[in-house]
Amino acid sequence: MTASLALLGASKSYGGAQVLHAVDLAVQPGSIHALVGENGAGKSTALKILAGLEQPTAGTVTVDGEAAVFSGRASAIRHGIGLVPQQLSLIPELTLAENLVLGQPERLARRRRAARLLREA
Repeated sequence: MTASLALLGASKSYGGAQVLHAVDLAVQPGSIHALVGENGAGKSTALKILAGLEQPTAGTVTVDGEAAVFSGRASAIRHGIGLVPQQLSLIPELTLAENLVLGQPERLARRRRAARLLREA
């Protein structure tokens, strides 16, 4: 079965420092995964590559078995990929659902419109 989301041989260097070296990671739909490693092992960098926030120096990101190059967060979101940082940074005036779709402005607008229409009905 082809992974929904995968890193294939992903490497990343900043200047002369290599923080990822030929990492392979495959994620299936509906599965739960944890990245575990020491500080500086490249966990955050791998996630940033998957979320379109960084480009790999080498290797490939695939979505449903097809190579994908994300030009940024919005392009990853269009493929259904988002990243929620580990720091708790919720906006208290918003509902939990609204906080979860903050990176997707069109979904947030639709959700707010639906809530307004429901209140008016």
